[in-house]
Amino acid sequence: PGLWASVHVAGGWAGASLVDTTAAAFRAQIELNTVTAFLACREAVKTMRRSGGGGRIVNVSSRAVAVPAGGAVAYAASKAAVEALTRNL
Repeated sequence: PGLWASVHVAGGWAGASLVDTTAAAFRAQIELNTVTAFLACREAVKTMRRSGGGGRIVNVSSRAVAVPAGGAVAYAASKAAVEALTRNL
């Protein structure tokens, strides 16, 4: 049967205060949490279209997007981007 669902739960957390977050650490969180979700969604949609129909895509974000906490600026930004990606699908 064709692909009918894709669930993206992969990701990771790295914490540091804003002033201690390097550009490399910020990029790493975007790569780990946002880019992987984008790639998974893109390939799932391609496969679902080839299979002749629709399907469901679920991406896991984080409570850190809605309830900010110290030391999670890069993580929260990367998960907020996952939410924006998902809404735009």
